[in-house]
Amino acid sequence: MQKRKLFKRNTLLFNILITLLINGLAIGLMLVLNRSYIHDENIFILFILAVLIITIETKSIIYSIISCAFLCLAFNFFLTEPQYSFVMDDLNYYISFGFFIIIAIIFGSIVIQLQKEVKQSQENEKRINILFDLSKKFLNCHDEDEIYNCITACLEENIKNKFLLKNLFLNKTYGNITSLSNEEMEACDFSVNQFTIVGYNQPVYSSNNFLVFPIRSKSVKFGYIFIRLIKNSFSDSEFNFIKSISTEAAVVLERERAIQEQEKSEHKSEREHFKSTLLRSLSHDLKTPLTSIQSGSLFLKENLDNISATETKELLDDIYNESVSLYSFVNNLLNMSKISDRQSINKEYESLADIMQNVEEYFSKQKFSQKIIYPTVDETTLIYCNAQLMIQLFINLISNGIKYTAPGSTISVIFNINNDNLLAEISDNGGGIPVDKIKDLFKEDKRLLQKKDAYRSNGLGLIICKSIVEIHNGFIEAMNNDIGGASFKFRIPLKRGEHDDTDNRG
Repeated sequence: MQKRKLFKRNTLLFNILITLLINGLAIGLMLVLNRSYIHDENIFILFILAVLIITIETKSIIYSIISCAFLCLAFNFFLTEPQYSFVMDDLNYYISFGFFIIIAIIFGSIVIQLQKEVKQSQENEKRINILFDLSKKFLNCHDEDEIYNCITACLEENIKNKFLLKNLFLNKTYGNITSLSNEEMEACDFSVNQFTIVGYNQPVYSSNNFLVFPIRSKSVKFGYIFIRLIKNSFSDSEFNFIKSISTEAAVVLERERAIQEQEKSEHKSEREHFKSTLLRSLSHDLKTPLTSIQSGSLFLKENLDNISATETKELLDDIYNESVSLYSFVNNLLNMSKISDRQSINKEYESLADIMQNVEEYFSKQKFSQKIIYPTVDETTLIYCNAQLMIQLFINLISNGIKYTAPGSTISVIFNINNDNLLAEISDNGGGIPVDKIKDLFKEDKRLLQKKDAYRSNGLGLIICKSIVEIHNGFIEAMNNDIGGASFKFRIPLKRGEHDDTDNRG
């Protein structure tokens, strides 16, 4: 309040000083022109120019009228007979002074009106830019609370009035008003239910010092914006600004709700799809290794004394290989179940070196004839991920190379860190992938090769790889390489991204 009084006082002082200065300059020029024998008509034009400048600078017609009277008196005092007296003997001067004052008032009014229109145009341009920026911010919002926070920040920056923003779905309020009276609450309910603006100068609650703007679509009531007025004053520009915000907010909230409903539907469909995949895998791929383990162990039990040590070792190797395959299959099933419910996946900053150490330890216990070349990883390299899923990702991709390459082949794991992204490549030289099968590798129930001597494929490994990479906001692809084999490349961000909050609620 004191700042406002001080501002008004400074503005008044400035207007007085600028009026006195311009009038003084005009009188000085008048005396110079008079000595140069310039006609009186030109001096009046000088006076009109002075009055216009005063009007522009002070933005008030009052100072223009005062200047007209002052300049007329000065002209009479210095230039008319008798000089240095306010007496005028010539009637024509009275007429000229009258026209001068009328012209000055008309020109001054026109200038003030133009100034108001320019100011209004500038305000409208500013409001449009604010609404445009708000629209861009809405695009980065991922839930209703973020949308309401954007609206709150916009209102706090651009209106002087106190306000309350209500989210009916979350029953949450925003803004700098803590509570409303019973009448104000009734007005808010009426505004939202009837889909109409109520309050000051409106058909309903017109005598009150507030305005309520509903935020809703034709079918959904999202909330409202309550504005408490200052001295019952609210310009048309401010009114249209708040109305535009409430309308745009309703559109954005309806879009967000539609997206959420679509995501729920897709998530439900995805879960059903995973369930059906699990059931098909259980009915086929779980039964096969169990049958092999059961029949092999039964044969050993009944014929242990009748078979050679070499045959016994071969049977035990087969049983072991079947159990390893079964273990991998069960891990994939568990991970697939976890992936189907993304909210249960926890991500933390993990050491990439520790992840690769776990992968190496896993394969060190397996029996295969291929050679695996691991990368050297800096101990300080961290990646924001679910460690268990990342380990499973590398195990699945390397296992895929072991299954479908000839004995003695080489499988290489290559890392490259670029722009805070992990670029990984798992390559082999084992013959590559048929071109017509590459596009289907990450689809359900597609087998890489159909060879009788190949280890079985459970149909889940590569599907899970793709899901793990996508959960970590990455991308994976497969291709044939230049050394006569296949390459699987994926990219995963090392740092936590803006979308990780939605996937990390467990």
